[in-house]
Amino acid sequence: MYTILPFIVLIVSLAIGIFIIVRKFPQLTLLDVENLPEIKEKQKKHVYIKKRAEKKTEEIKKKHAVGAKALSKKFNKVQAQFRGYVGQVEHRIHRKKQEQFTQHAQQKQEIPEKVIHNKETEEETTQILRNAEEATKQQKLERAEAKYIEAIRVDHKNVRAYRGLIDVYIEQKQFIEAKETALFLLQLDPEDDKTHVRLAQIFEMQGERGKAIAHYQKAVLLADNNPAWFAQLAKLFTEEKEYEAAFEAIEQALELDTDNIDLLDNSVELGIMVADKNKAVDYYERLRLLDPDNPRLISLKQKIETLPS
Repeated sequence: MYTILPFIVLIVSLAIGIFIIVRKFPQLTLLDVENLPEIKEKQKKHVYIKKRAEKKTEEIKKKHAVGAKALSKKFNKVQAQFRGYVGQVEHRIHRKKQEQFTQHAQQKQEIPEKVIHNKETEEETTQILRNAEEATKQQKLERAEAKYIEAIRVDHKNVRAYRGLIDVYIEQKQFIEAKETALFLLQLDPEDDKTHVRLAQIFEMQGERGKAIAHYQKAVLLADNNPAWFAQLAKLFTEEKEYEAAFEAIEQALELDTDNIDLLDNSVELGIMVADKNKAVDYYERLRLLDPDNPRLISLKQKIETLPS
C-alpha cells in the first residue's frame, strides 16, 4: 500500500495539471506576445541600436566626403607646388648651364658652337611637342602642360616648348607661372620678340599697362614689321592718355597695312586728338575712298572742322 501511494499522488497531480491547461488554453492562444513588456523592451533596444548604426554610418559618410574634399585640395596644392618646383629646378639648371656656357665662351674668346642633339633626341622632342600642341588644341591643358615640361626636360633650350608652355599658362590664367616662364625664356634669348609680346599680353591682362607698353616697344624694336603690335601699342598709349605716342604708333601700323579700315579710322581719331588737322584730313579722305558708307564719316568730319587751321 505504501509502495503504490506515491505513484497514485503523481497520477493525480498530472491529471490536475492537464485539467488546468485545457481550461486555460483558449486564453493562452489569444495572448499577444508582441505586447509583453520584456518583448517590447527588446524591440525598443533593437530600434535604438538600428538608428544609432544608421546615424554612425551617415557620420562616417560625411567624414569621408569632407576628407575626400580636403584630399582633393591638398592634391591640387601639391600639384601647384610641383609645378613651381619644376620651374625653379629648370630655372637653376638653365642658369647654371648658361653661366658655364658664357664662361667657356669668354675663356676661348670665340663664339661657341650650338649644342647638337642626336637625331633620336630631336625626333623624340618633336613628337612630344606635337602631342602637346594637339592637347592644347583640344583644350586638354593639363596634359599639354605635362608634355611641354617633358619636352623641356629632353631639350632644355627648346624655345617652341617654352612658348607653348607660356600659352598654356595664359589659357589657364596662371599668370605668375606664365610670367616666370617668359622671363626665363628671355634670359635664354633677350631678343626674342614673340616672347616680349607674350609678356606684354600677360602684363596687360593684369592691368599693368606701363610694363605691357615697355615689352611691346621692345618687340617692335626687334621686329618692326607687325602692324598688330603697333596697333596694340597705340591702344595702350591711348588708355594712358599718351595721345602723341599713340598717334605715332598707329601711323607706324598704317604704314605696314595701308588699306586697313580700322587703322585708318583710328588714325583719323588720334589725328583729331593731337590737333594735327592736315594728317587728320589726309587719313579721313583715304578712309572715305575705301569705305564711303562708313557711318562714322560724318562725325569724324565734324570733329575735323572744329580743329584750328
